[in-house]
Amino acid sequence: MGRKRTHKRPLTRAELGERGTPVWQQSEALNSQAYSMAYSQMLNIALSRFKWLNLPKTCDAWFLEYNLLYFGYATIAFPHSKPGVFFSTQAVTTSNFNVYYKPKKWDSYGINGWRFPVNNSNGVFIYANRARTPLIPTIEFFAHEIEDLYMTRRQNRFNQKTPFILEVPAGQQTAGINVIKQISGGEMAIMATPGFTDENQCGIYRHGIAERHTKHVELVLPSAGYQKSPLEDGTADRR
Repeated sequence: MGRKRTHKRPLTRAELGERGTPVWQQSEALNSQAYSMAYSQMLNIALSRFKWLNLPKTCDAWFLEYNLLYFGYATIAFPHSKPGVFFSTQAVTTSNFNVYYKPKKWDSYGINGWRFPVNNSNGVFIYANRARTPLIPTIEFFAHEIEDLYMTRRQNRFNQKTPFILEVPAGQQTAGINVIKQISGGEMAIMATPGFTDENQCGIYRHGIAERHTKHVELVLPSAGYQKSPLEDGTADRR
């Protein structure tokens, strides 16, 4: 008995990266990248919706919008030790709510240990919208929707490049897979496997998948507070 030597097939251009290193199918990582991209774009849109007018110089407009976006409320207040020096921070309730569901007391809070008590005498409790709800869950939902649209469009483009289904004999599956890989990588598919090129044993069927385009931005902007594109409509002022 002798040992059988196996020869590995060299990787095609589609299977090699820019530096000649193998690139494997990483659909999970690609889905995560698509979600992160959509989430980041929508987050930037949401954070740039408003311009604060007459905000005290000691307040940070970006941080105020950030807290309203993530928590649904924030506070502008001054510590009793610094009368008139206002800060815009996260608000943490420390009392029961009144009949109108507004807190009687709360704290101006920061992750670095910043904290001082606030009530109606030294600050205001601000809500992000009339529903008093954060916008982040909506952004997360639409980010998943856009991710699905991106990946569907990507799969659709792949089907446009390979608009057929290849039928091969029972023992020629590997050869058929290699043909599809070469075609999807933009390479000429030349096979010399016995029986594979016999037209009586191979069949090609067009699946007829049509190209789809979805203007997903038009679905997202209304949920972020825009009726039109921010480039067309300008920036709204939060008053």
